[in-house]
Amino acid sequence: MRPHHRELPLRVGTRGSPLALVQTRFFLHLLTTFCPVLRGMSVFEEHAIRTTGDRVQDRPSRTSAAKACSPRKFMRRWLTAGSTSRSTA
Repeated sequence: MRPHHRELPLRVGTRGSPLALVQTRFFLHLLTTFCPVLRGMSVFEEHAIRTTGDRVQDRPSRTSAAKACSPRKFMRRWLTAGSTSRSTA
């Protein structure tokens, strides 16, 4: 297996809802628990991403808010989160 050459910590994008944050943190805990290489290291940096769909709560997601929550927009915000802020959520 070849070693990776990625900059650490690795950015992990997640929605900012309480459920999404718990799920993400649990998954990262499992990764670090069961992967011997990751034990005791601060490998992951969590970034909570808020989309228009998270902010618009006065109508069902079937309306225009659903279009604003596209995977493309989520990815764009995730990529810009790493260049503007390095703080963990």
